[in-house]
Amino acid sequence: MYWSKERTTIQACSKKGIPLFASIIWCMLSERFLKSNTQCCSQYARIIQKLGFPAKFKDFKIQNIVGSCDVKFPIRLEGLAYSHGAFSSYEPELFPGLIYRMKQPKIVLLIFVSGKIVLTGAKVREETYTAFENIYPVLTEFRKVQQ
Repeated sequence: MYWSKERTTIQACSKKGIPLFASIIWCMLSERFLKSNTQCCSQYARIIQKLGFPAKFKDFKIQNIVGSCDVKFPIRLEGLAYSHGAFSSYEPELFPGLIYRMKQPKIVLLIFVSGKIVLTGAKVREETYTAFENIYPVLTEFRKVQQ
């Protein structure tokens, strides 16, 4: 572990990267199994206590789940943005992906021409699955025809 005054964080160097901010909010990164997050956080709290900081483990909650996938076909983002203008934002000069704000579940999808998708904003893992199931038929509708 090391202390960084510039970033006001404590960075734990291990398989699980957890930046610890001065506000005592922890960010769990690269954890595939959500059930082990509580155990991992309590272990880090013990490490912080051993370093002499008054750390307590309480009020654990998941703020954001991020998922990614590849639909294995290119997507016509211009057509998708035009057809779903109420939900999407596409400015290729600023960002190469289309930002799709799904209402139910409340998830933000970053959709790229290559067919790669990033889903963010979920509180429960099932929300990411539901969002993908909802968007997949729309994506097949805007599939780029290969020549």
